[in-house]
This record gives sequence, C-alpha cells and structure tokens, in this order.
Amino acid sequence: MGKPLDTRRWLWRAMIKTSLIPLALAGGGLIGIYVVTYKLMYEHQVALLEEESSKLLSQVLERESRLMKADLKGWERQVELLADAAGRALHAPVGKARVVEELDRHRREPSGVYHAPFDDGRAASYYSALTPPAMQDQRKIAQLASLDPLMKGLVEGDTRVRQVYINTFDSYNRLWPWFDAQGTYDSHIDIPSFNFYFLADARHNPARRPVWTDAYVDPAGSGWMISAVAPVYSDRFLEAVAGLDITLEELIDRLLAVELPWSGYAMLIDGDGTLLAIPPAGQRDFDLMARGAAADTTPHKARFSPRHFDLLQWSDDPVFNEVLAEQRGSVRTRLGGEPRLLAWHELEEVDWKLMAVIDETSAFVTGDSLGRAFRELGLWMVTGLLLFCLVTLAIIRQRSHALTRMLVAPLHRLQAMAADIGARRAVNKPSFRLSEFNEVGDALVNASQEREGALAALAAEKERLRLALDASGGAVWEYDILNDRLTMHESVFHMLGLEPVAAIPLASFQALIHPDDLPSFESQRRRAVAKKIAVGEIEMRLRLPDGRWLWVLTRGSVLRRDEAGEALYATGVVLNIHHRKRASAELERARDDASWAQHAQSRLFSRVSHELRTPLGVILGYTDLLQDSDKSRLDEQARVYLVEVARAAERLDELLEDMLQLASLESGELTIECTPQSALRCLRRNARQLSVRALRSGVQLEVDASATSTWLLGDRQRLDQVLQNLIVNAIKYNRPGGWIRLSAWAETDGVCLEVADSGQGIAEESRAELFQPFSRLGMEHSDIRGSGLGLALSMELVRRMQGRIEVVSRPGQGSRFQVWLPRVDVQVHQSAVNRALPVEARLERPLTMLLVCSDEETRIRMEVLAEHLATLTLSSTRRQARALRLVNEQPPDLLVCGTPLELHQAAELLRRCRRLKGDPAVQGYWIGPPPLPEGFKQHWQQPPRMEDVWAALQQVGSVTSGDEP
Repeated sequence: MGKPLDTRRWLWRAMIKTSLIPLALAGGGLIGIYVVTYKLMYEHQVALLEEESSKLLSQVLERESRLMKADLKGWERQVELLADAAGRALHAPVGKARVVEELDRHRREPSGVYHAPFDDGRAASYYSALTPPAMQDQRKIAQLASLDPLMKGLVEGDTRVRQVYINTFDSYNRLWPWFDAQGTYDSHIDIPSFNFYFLADARHNPARRPVWTDAYVDPAGSGWMISAVAPVYSDRFLEAVAGLDITLEELIDRLLAVELPWSGYAMLIDGDGTLLAIPPAGQRDFDLMARGAAADTTPHKARFSPRHFDLLQWSDDPVFNEVLAEQRGSVRTRLGGEPRLLAWHELEEVDWKLMAVIDETSAFVTGDSLGRAFRELGLWMVTGLLLFCLVTLAIIRQRSHALTRMLVAPLHRLQAMAADIGARRAVNKPSFRLSEFNEVGDALVNASQEREGALAALAAEKERLRLALDASGGAVWEYDILNDRLTMHESVFHMLGLEPVAAIPLASFQALIHPDDLPSFESQRRRAVAKKIAVGEIEMRLRLPDGRWLWVLTRGSVLRRDEAGEALYATGVVLNIHHRKRASAELERARDDASWAQHAQSRLFSRVSHELRTPLGVILGYTDLLQDSDKSRLDEQARVYLVEVARAAERLDELLEDMLQLASLESGELTIECTPQSALRCLRRNARQLSVRALRSGVQLEVDASATSTWLLGDRQRLDQVLQNLIVNAIKYNRPGGWIRLSAWAETDGVCLEVADSGQGIAEESRAELFQPFSRLGMEHSDIRGSGLGLALSMELVRRMQGRIEVVSRPGQGSRFQVWLPRVDVQVHQSAVNRALPVEARLERPLTMLLVCSDEETRIRMEVLAEHLATLTLSSTRRQARALRLVNEQPPDLLVCGTPLELHQAAELLRRCRRLKGDPAVQGYWIGPPPLPEGFKQHWQQPPRMEDVWAALQQVGSVTSGDEP
C-alpha cells in the first residue's frame, strides 16, 4: 500500500477535472433560463408592487392606529380614575394624626415654598410661594396623601407613563414619582397658567371629560411631553386637575417600533399640522435641522422637540392640506426633491394623524437594476456555457466510477464499526488508503473505549445512589410528561404496600395523595413546570392499602425541556419521613404540655400568693398594733414572741415576693426595658440605700469612683434589684469588721459591675448549686435569714438584660460577684452636655424628671445630663403604661414627652402629675414639632439641645411648690 494521500488535495483535483466544470455549466444554464423567465414577469411584478405597497401601508396604519387609540383610551380612563379618587379624597374627613404625620415630612423654605424635601417612598409635594403661607391648605395635603398608593400603581403598572399628578387651583402640586420640586420649580410658579391645567377648565372643557394637551416642556424637568388631564369639581368650582404625562420620547419609540417596508417610517401630527413626533429618517426628509426645529439624536432613536413646527408653513404643497382634511388615505408627492408615498389614518379622539412615508425609489429600484443585470449576464453566458455541457458529460461518467470505488467502500467499513459500537461489540479498525479515514477509524475506537468506561462509571454511580436511597428510606421516580408515564423504583411500591408495575399514569398516583395535600402537590408541580421554582418540594400523606396514611417527602425538578421551554421529562426522589413526622408531633405535644405546666405554675404561685398575703397582711397589721400599744400590758416573754412573729411574717412576705417575680420571669410576663445607665451612678445609688444596713452589721461599704465614663445598657429597676440582692448577701454572709467594695470597669465585650466582699467564701464544689432556686448551700438552719431565691432571680434578670453573672470565690477569702452587661458609647453625648453646662453646674434644689420618649439618642443624652447633676433624679421609659406607673409612684417636677405618645396622651399625663403632686408648677416640655399638647410650655427638637434642657431645669428649680409657672 502506497503512502496515504492528502484527502483535501485529492478531492480538489477531482473537482477540477470532473465536477467543477459540469456544475458551472449546469448553473449557467439555470441562470439563462431564470433571466428569460424574469424578463417575462418583471412588468407584472412592478404593477403588483405598486398596488401592494399602498394596501400594505393602509393595513399597517390601521393596525397601529387601533393600538394607539386603545392606549389613549386606557390613559384617559386612568386619569379619570385618578380625578374621581381626588374628588373623594378632598371631601373625605382626615384625622389630626394623619395631618401631623403628613406635615412632618414637609419643610417651609424662606421663599415661602412648602414642600417635601426628601424621598421617603411617598409622592413629591409642593406648595408654590404664590399662595401665602396663611392661605396654604395643609389639610388638603393630608387628604391628597391618601392617593399615593393609587398614583404609585398607575406609574408602576404602565412603564410608558412618566408621571401622574394632582394640581389644585391654589398652585399646590402632588406628583408621583418623587422629585426635587424645590430645585426644579420656580418658587412662585403659577400652576393654573399652564396648559395642563387650564385646558381642563369649564371654558376649554365644558363636558368635564379627560382632554389631551399639546406638546409642552414639563416644568418638572421631564422634557417634552403631552398630558391627559381631567377636572376635579366641587359643585361648579374647579378644585383641581388630575394629570398623566406621556413623554414624546415614548411616542417616538412607538413610531420607531412600527415596521414599514422599503425603509419607511411613521410620524405623528396634530389637527393643526404641528409635527408631534418623528424618527431620524423623517427629520432628514423634512429638513428639520436646517429650519431650526430642536432635535437631538442618540444611537437608534431621536428625541424631537416640536417648538410649533407647522407643516403648512414649511411647505405650500396642497398634499398636506389634503392630509389634514381627510380622515384616511394615501397620496404620492415629493419631499426634499425625492419621490415619496404618503399614507395616513386619523386618531379621532385626540385629532391626531398617524402618517407613514416610504421611498418610492427604494420600492422599485430592486426590480429595475436586477432586470438590467440579469439580461446582460444571460446574453453573455448562455452561448459559452452550452458548449461546455456536451464536452463534460463523458468525463463525468468516466470519473464517477473511480470516485465511487475509492469513497464508498471505506464508508461502508466505518459504518460497520459504528454499528459494533452501538451493539457494544469489540471494534477492530481496518486500514484505509486515505489518512482522514484512518483518523476517523481511530476516533471511533477511542469513542468505543470511552463509552465503555463511562457506562461502567454510570453503573457504579447508580448503584451508590440506590444504596444511599435505600439507607435513607427513599427511591427515585421519573415522569414522562408527554406520554403521562410515571416510573418509580420498586421500593416505592413496597413502601406503599403495592405490587410493583413498570409505569402508572400520574392520576393513579394522585389518587393516593391525601385530599388536604393534593392542592399543594399540584401547586408545586405547576410552578416547577412553569419555571417559577427550580426544585419542587412537598411533604404529603399517601394512602396505604389498610387505610392508614404514610408521610413522605417528595422532591423533583424538570430534567428536559423542548426549544419552546415546555417541560418534557421530570425526575426526583421520594423519602419516607413518617417516623420523623411522628417524632415531631410528639415533641410538639411535649412542648405544649411543658407550656401548660409553666402557665399552671404561674397561676398556682399567683393564687397561693393571693391566699397567703391576705392573712399575712392581717398578722403584720396586728403585730404592728401590739408593738405600738402600751407595752406594760405585755410581759417580757410575750414581747419576745411578738418580735419573732413579726420577723417570721416579714420573712414570709419577702419569700412570696421573690417567688412571684421568679414565676413571672419564667413565664415571660415580667417586662424588661433596657436603657443606658451610668455604671458609677448605679453603684452609688444602691450603696446609698444599703449603707445604713451595712453600718448596723459592722461592715464597711465603699464605692470605687474610677469608672466615671463607663455606661451600660440595662433596666434600671431590675438592675437595682440585682445589685441590692448581691450587696445584701455580702452583708449577711460577711464577718464583723469586714468590708464590701463596689467597682465597675469596661472591656471590649461589655461592662462589669463587681460586688466584692471579705466574707466566708464559697467552695468550688458548691458553685453549681449557687443559682438554683431555694438553694442556700447548707445555711438553711443558720441564724442568717434568706429564701434561697435571690441569686436565682438575679441570674434570670441579668440574662433577660442580655448579660451574665460570674463568681470568683474561695472559702475563707471572700467572694467577687461580677455582673456583665452590654456597653454603651456616650462620648458624643457627653461632649454635648459638657458644652451646654457651666463649670460646676448645680441645681438650687433636688428635682425629679420623667422622660417618656422612644428616641434612643434623646434617652442617652438625658442620662448623661443626670450623671452630671447630682441632685437630679431621672426616670425614663418608652411606654405609656409604665409612665403612668412611675407617675403614680413618684410624681415628677419636670415632665418631658415625645413619640410614641399622642398629643392628648401627653396632656393627660401632665394633668395627672399636677394632680398627684398637688402642684400646678409641674412643667411639661414636648420633643417634636408644634402643635404643643395642652398645658405644655415649650417644644424642643429631637434630640433636644442641652442648653434648652439646662435652662428649663434652672427655671423649674427656682419655682417653689405652689407657685404658678
């Protein structure tokens, strides 16, 4: 066998000798025949083209005019809907809270403009300074604010709508979407002077229907546009005008989308001949740039600005008079010296004309040029090509046999190799004369080997998948959607107690699904088929032959789709989750039982407390009466017994209080309200309250004053309770002459309040029981009184404040209890307070202040101020209910209120303070904008300036009880 030939070179020589020339001859003959045929048909085609061009333009224009009319009608209905809603809103009552909420987002400028300066997700609002502030109807602003959802829906529901708005007779504008009206409008803009307002009045629109404006430049900065406007009347008075804006750019985009043959284009003119919208090709025809009409072009579109471009003034051609006079038609004319075919259709509702223009030269140039070219080509080629046909017929016959023998035999052998691969038989590659056939043979052998390897790997993978599914109690299913064949692994049938079959229809499987789960199954299936979800998943119940229900988890996804995206094949798995669901139900019942037990415990504690406190109150009352009576009536032993009875009753009362608080914490009924607290102020306050008790026990109580700038987050009342429990324990379990040291410091993870003592200490093995309820670590029978609930209650309170308690102790060396709570950074607020207060600032007399406000910055700043003023006692809360409780416990000298309190709530709270304190000099200050609540003296900004607060404290401190403010 000789050297294999290069197939490409061999085929090229063969084509030159035997194939190329005969093909050229045959092609030439066909071309000649085509030229002759084209000559006969040319004139007939030209006539048909002229007729079809006019008919096609008319059809296109009629179709587009119907679409545009539908759009215009839809926009008119939308603006009429907005006008009706505005009319109802202007006559609807509006609450004071609603007015305050809407006006809070407005600001009055020095120029007199009243507007909404920020985009807070609502409409733009602008009151022109042309209307004096005293005459600006702020109630109207709140009424029209109810239209924001409707306006938002109109704009977002139709991307072609640029904006919707309400304009009133007194130059108030409310527009969606929001824009910087202050930076766009003139401060004294006269809105009724614009065409989008006065065209809707009674003189221009006596029918009170939606009307369309001419093109104009939007004062809101959106460029050239047209508007659909509808009046809003109150009886015969025009209250407002509702509008909907469509930019000319939208109309031009619509015209650019109109598909016309022969490089044609569409344009829009109004009934007076003013050009409204035109694409770039039309601008060249009408020579707009040369005549000074404004137009700017960007890639693929043009934005045309009308500026009163009048077709009748541009040309004295009577064609345009005919266009304006007739509703529809077509005519030929010349534009820019070139022949054009015009066709138009009237939009009656808005008196506009939709006109199409095509180039007649482009329409017929193809036929003329091809006719000439083919005639000349045919005359030159027919004679020469016919001579070659007779010579090449014999050559093709001779060479075809050799080519067949050389090509067909190797192809048959390659076909046999492919068949062996398909049948998974051994493949042997024969030798071929051509190198390309050898390469194809080698490729087939390699493909066979790779296919066998892939099939083996696939079989192993399927086996692993089967084992994994068997271990998880699941199996694979496949669904042929077109043929409605559901194939499931035999383990699914065994799981359902059914005989395995090859395939079942989907309806047979659906019959096994619980009726309550079937809608969810169908919903997941439809969403997966519609591509709304990638993987469908549902837990459902399947019926077993004995009537029981089996819980399964089904997951699946579409595996194959056709070119149109329709689902063809789906696959997934079925998992047996019956045991898991049963375990979950048992856990749910256990949780419900535990919850019931906890509530029962709370009710028991509450009932026991009520039943015990009534006789306990009688015991305490009579012991007090006996102790205060004439002691000569009682002998010494009776007085000792009386003291013991009183101590036991007090101890029982404390135990009941601790039990109730612990039960409230465990049931979640005890509320925790964390506020910023000064660590040093907290330690000093509690040390001051227990200093007498420590002195009586012979224990030295001291506070480390180094933590002056340490602040934490906690509930003041509950934190005091925790610290007092720890300090009282340190006093009770201390030694005579011992000491207790209170200190605080800050670290990165929080603030530590430490109570250290020199007492007995706690053994390490006993610390696990330290915070257990009723645990006293073996001191139950000692002389030291206690319930064993204090530390358990303290631990739970600190945990609820997002903190923890740590203990460091050794027997005989004392204990250190550390309370860790979140840290608060108040450096900025301390700077503000330092700037406002004079050096060594102090009040003339002790004052109490109550702050009711939800603003965190205000609360922190007030706490910092209270730390600087030793004689100022501050209480703060966010809730009205706790504020009432604090007022009842200790009416303040100064009441400061803000959100979330309403004006009437703040006024009622101030009246209660004055009544309970018996002092009309109690002052009230409001944090927020006017108006003030009744009885309040002044309003402050949020957060308030410390200079204003300091001035108020000085004024209240100088007024004695009973003086009028």
